[in-house]
Amino acid sequence: MKKIAILPVAALMLFGLSACDIEFGFELAGTVNPETTETNDDAWTGYPNGITVDSSTSYTIAELFDLYSTSYLSGMSDSEKSNTQLGFEAFCKASISDYGFEDTPYWVIASVTYSYDNETLPGSLIWCTHGTSKENAVPINPRYFVIDSHWTMTGADEFPSVGAAPVIALAHMDAVYVCPDQMAAGKAQPYLCETITANRTIAMAKAAMGFLKDSGMAPLKVCEGYSIGYSQGGASALAVHRAIEQDAQLEQAIGFRGTYSGAGPYSMTITLNKWEEWSASGDLAFPAAIGLIALAWDAYYPELLGSNTAVNKFLSASFRNSGALTQIADRSDNIGVINNTIKSYVGPGNATVANLLASDWKDASYKFMQIAQENDLLDGSWTPTHPIVFFHSTEDEVVPYANTERAMEVFPSNLATLHEQTGDHSSVGVQFYSWLGLQKGFPMAKE
Repeated sequence: MKKIAILPVAALMLFGLSACDIEFGFELAGTVNPETTETNDDAWTGYPNGITVDSSTSYTIAELFDLYSTSYLSGMSDSEKSNTQLGFEAFCKASISDYGFEDTPYWVIASVTYSYDNETLPGSLIWCTHGTSKENAVPINPRYFVIDSHWTMTGADEFPSVGAAPVIALAHMDAVYVCPDQMAAGKAQPYLCETITANRTIAMAKAAMGFLKDSGMAPLKVCEGYSIGYSQGGASALAVHRAIEQDAQLEQAIGFRGTYSGAGPYSMTITLNKWEEWSASGDLAFPAAIGLIALAWDAYYPELLGSNTAVNKFLSASFRNSGALTQIADRSDNIGVINNTIKSYVGPGNATVANLLASDWKDASYKFMQIAQENDLLDGSWTPTHPIVFFHSTEDEVVPYANTERAMEVFPSNLATLHEQTGDHSSVGVQFYSWLGLQKGFPMAKE
């Protein structure tokens, strides 16, 4: 087991130069060696363009930071934002200077759709261009192909296809980012339904390669592919990792190198049991997740469950009557609002597994634990062949740290690395993306 203890990254040092030099030892060197910038034009030829662009916006460095700041740094003081922006701009400019461009870089964030299993699904694509104006910018051939799985989102305006994807914090790199939404019109998210989520995500990645090729982008010969995500997205990222390793053509096409996974519920069984243990002494921090799980099971396992639906047999009457399921279905509120709805309805100290789930929720006749086990990424049914870097806080109050402990036990010690943190779930989530940004690239540990 490789276990690395690192100090929490202060908000004002998210992209600060001193943090990069001290914490990780990486310099502001170029991410592309001029001697290895030969393009691999045939890598994505076998993937047809499957992307429809609904809208796209180009951003300068300053505009991109404003978008990032508005979305994720709202709690900072003006001075902290100013210091963060200096670091952000330095990394962006250093990345572009690798190419010797004297003109301005622009980042394009596009809202797109793609097809999967007779459904039209939304997502976001991000890539970098350069030119004398936004209208005349030329795409930059990417070194990195990054598949980002988003954390838990419930409000319609939060998802990558509509709002700002967390990976804009990393957009200084010479990379394209594939950011699928885990939602579809009129259907529940496949929440912690890992095979379904991974298949949908891979479908967008393949569709995106054809689109990028048609748009004039070819992967550099040194192209490196990564799967990344935090929380719900951390589990999804690990499921995507497994799916890529089962597809040799895709694995080669994106130059897959491994996964960065933060605080994921990799085992629903471990997670549910830990939530039950935690709630014996107080409220669950994230009770809305129980409703998301139930709605996903009913949507994606109808034949298995039959009339014993998860909403009616897994959830308690208190949960059903709280109004949270309507909020989730309507996509009207973010997860914090929904958590508060549940806690307000049941009263202080009552947002527990005992009160929010049916008394016999573990009964095998309802098939709930069978579904949980089917979506367990740590059950020993697969052994990774590429490195995985885990990032998790021992104090996480939302996703039990036991998930990552188990992952470090079952995965090969030469491939699994743990960056152990302290702090609450949300603040460590910001640190996760900031930590990747500080590295100015994805220096994945080699086998």
